[in-house]
Amino acid sequence: MSFMSTWGHGMNCFLCGMMIQAGDRRFKGLAIPERKGWAEKELKGDQLVLAPEVEETSFGKLSTQWGHFFRAIVEGPPDSTLVLTGIGFRENDSKAVVPASPGKACIVAPSCASHGKRQCKVFRARGRRIFPLDDNYSNLRFGYPVHAHCWMLVDHVIGLGIVEKNLRAFCETLYEYWSKHAQHW
Repeated sequence: MSFMSTWGHGMNCFLCGMMIQAGDRRFKGLAIPERKGWAEKELKGDQLVLAPEVEETSFGKLSTQWGHFFRAIVEGPPDSTLVLTGIGFRENDSKAVVPASPGKACIVAPSCASHGKRQCKVFRARGRRIFPLDDNYSNLRFGYPVHAHCWMLVDHVIGLGIVEKNLRAFCETLYEYWSKHAQHW
């Protein structure tokens, strides 16, 4: 299962406040020298790799590429329990598919159709820019997008075990912070 996110211009990381940059859909794994196998996977139509492959990539001379990769903390069915997704790639057309499994990562932004409609879930990015509550978005779950590398920093500073057990409190704390410091976001 995957979560599909749709947002307006400017989606910010819930941790650092910086924009999650939109990348070009023609991004190829070939562009990252230390991940030569990504281009082969992509040519075979396989866009998923293990999340640590993205997390451990330095991106060399393409150091800004890390800003395209993000996770999301989304409200999971059937209640409002928060769950962490895998790593997705934000695309220029303002859509991205995020794997449901925290252990997986998309190295390009595949279309929802390539995963099947049942495997895509749409969420509203919550933060500085929240979707208007109109007929198109009123029933969507909320999600908190986070740079993949920022999430790794959380692991080094706090520890993912503690945060994952307390995702609701973690998100409420961040939401309260950004509510008071919106001018910096």
